[in-house]
Amino acid sequence: MCRLLPQFKRTTKFLKSGQLEQHALYRKLVAEHRERAQNRTPANQDETDNFIDAFLEAESSGPEDIYSETQLIYLLADLFGAGLDTTVTTLRWFVLAMAAHPEHQVRPQIKFRGYCVTPTLPQ
Repeated sequence: MCRLLPQFKRTTKFLKSGQLEQHALYRKLVAEHRERAQNRTPANQDETDNFIDAFLEAESSGPEDIYSETQLIYLLADLFGAGLDTTVTTLRWFVLAMAAHPEHQVRPQIKFRGYCVTPTLPQ
């Protein structure tokens, strides 16, 4: 509905182009996994170590309306989005906690300085 309203046209176009770009990346990833599955040797034929490979195996033996590449692309988008949302929410709560309790910032700050080559920001 929003795509029909003039004030949301640019936003809708931006979101749709982002979706198309992401789905292109997922299609490329699926193609790489298909190629890798075809090049497997008999010794490692039964090794399924990730979601995409498991889905592709099910796709070859399951109903086409359930196990399709389109379905896999949308599942990958859902998984990525869920992980992204969880990570962003965790980081927001962490920043909020650090702002609310500055006394707890000292220990992580010392630890991070140990990992940094120089304690100042690069120019």
